[in-house]
Amino acid sequence: MRQAGRSQWLTDRGLQFKLILVLLLIGTLNLLFYLFTMVYFFNEINTLYMTSAVVAELPVDYMASQKQLLLKVALFGFLLQAALITLLGAYFSSRISGPIYRLNSVFKQILAGGEVPVVTLRRHDFMQEFKDNFNQVVQHYHGFREQVLYQLERLSESPGLSPECKQDVNKLIAKLKASYSVSPAP
Repeated sequence: MRQAGRSQWLTDRGLQFKLILVLLLIGTLNLLFYLFTMVYFFNEINTLYMTSAVVAELPVDYMASQKQLLLKVALFGFLLQAALITLLGAYFSSRISGPIYRLNSVFKQILAGGEVPVVTLRRHDFMQEFKDNFNQVVQHYHGFREQVLYQLERLSESPGLSPECKQDVNKLIAKLKASYSVSPAP
């Protein structure tokens, strides 16, 4: 049986963008804390440097160049972290929202009177246990439906049943056979 595979990473854009923004905010706050801590220490070291006797031995712009290097490294770190958070956020949120999207479409299909499908998810999606439980419920429903159909067919074949009652039972049997059958998900 083929696994359901979507090429979209953004199935529930609202949820996924909120998750990515929260992760980016946390990453940005982390980097800003790092940056301000380093700038503070550079300022302290610069103050100590300017008041020490070794000033003549080092170039005057040494601390300024080190501060510029720190800012460049922090900017690169921020951009790299933002890119990684965005990609990982989109990936993991698609592994959460994809199954929700899939199950929601199955529920809409059932409510519209369609077939009760066996749900498949991508191999690395979250909610695999939920999918397995849903499929067990579908199988249980299928077994129960088969028992009801069997009993109704036996009832329709009984000799003491009136023609009107037999006609009603046969209509019910046809209706049960026509709807809510178990099929693989598209």
